Amino acid sequence: MRRDKDSKAKADRHALLAAAALQDHLARRLRMPGGPAVQPSLEPGAPMTLAQHLNLIPRPPPLLSEDQWSEVHLRSRLRQDSANECVICKEEFQTGAQVLLSCSHTFHRHCLASFERYSRAKTCPLCRAAQYQKRPITDGQDLFRVKCATRIQAAWRGHAARRAYRELRRHNPPKDERLRKKWAAERLQEENDRLLSKMEDEVGDLDSLFAELDASVAKSREVCDAALRPLAARLQQGLLREAEAEAASGRAAGRLALVESDTVAPAVACSGQQHLALQLGRAGLGVSAGLGAVAGAGAAGAAGSGGGEGPAGRPASAAAVDWDAVVARARARGTQDCPICLGHISRRGNEGIAWLSCTHCFHIDCIMAFEAFELASGGTPCCPVCRSGYRRRCFT
Repeated sequence: MRRDKDSKAKADRHALLAAAALQDHLARRLRMPGGPAVQPSLEPGAPMTLAQHLNLIPRPPPLLSEDQWSEVHLRSRLRQDSANECVICKEEFQTGAQVLLSCSHTFHRHCLASFERYSRAKTCPLCRAAQYQKRPITDGQDLFRVKCATRIQAAWRGHAARRAYRELRRHNPPKDERLRKKWAAERLQEENDRLLSKMEDEVGDLDSLFAELDASVAKSREVCDAALRPLAARLQQGLLREAEAEAASGRAAGRLALVESDTVAPAVACSGQQHLALQLGRAGLGVSAGLGAVAGAGAAGAAGSGGGEGPAGRPASAAAVDWDAVVARARARGTQDCPICLGHISRRGNEGIAWLSCTHCFHIDCIMAFEAFELASGGTPCCPVCRSGYRRRCFT
């Protein structure tokens, strides 16, 4: 009898304790006035109420241990979730903050917060697991860092390979003739740019430098012309007298033809210039003296030269050349530079242009200087381009 009374008293105490615990839990949850401030929660690791301790209300799940988190993280890595895009915003993780849920799914931290706020429920967006736990991870940032480094290395290797290939092409000309010409033009342009850059650094103003050089050359030309003009004039007068004597005696039919066509003086003058250059060369005055002698009398040059046999292929006389056809072929070729000085053909219009019977065109002073050099060296004048004999005709 006594034992029954003790059991009944104990059951009454348990019932009273359970009622008090439930009342406390409901007061916390309903936020009743005068009740406890701390609300019951099912968040993992949240403090439990008396009703939860007595198993009258479901308890919150316990926090995961480090071993359990390692296992969850491993499952996420095996699926390569961080290498894919976030399922909420459909963008790559890159450098954004990333969280791992206890269900092994990963999301952007701000994307998950927005999902919880608008859905009003704490469930995984993929598997709908409730009351999950989350932990920040950096897998997406690490993968993005590796991807960026790989891209940078690939870009650098491509740049280094292209630079090495360009250096290889710079030092090894191509075999194709057209590409070889283009390669040579590029190398010449590079050297020209390098030279101009170096001169700009050392000299400063290239225009003033070239103007000074042109003035110096013009002054030297004036001095040479003034020194050789009297000698050339006396020699020309002597040659004119000899030509008149030969024309009178009838010993040179070619000279008579030139007299009839009013071209005796230019032809004889040209022969006198060549003879003068030859005499200067034999006297040891050098090529510069021959050039000055020829340039001093260059303005009086006209067609062809006098008698005598020339190189192979040379016409018998200037009158035997079809000069209209020569000029037409030269213009059809489209060349506008003098092959000797590489200057434009209209550079010195006052002195004129010399047309050769081989259809090549030069400045008068350039071709006369070339002839003087050939004669002073003991050779026979021939075209500087095609090396054939020629007759010359000059136009001012």
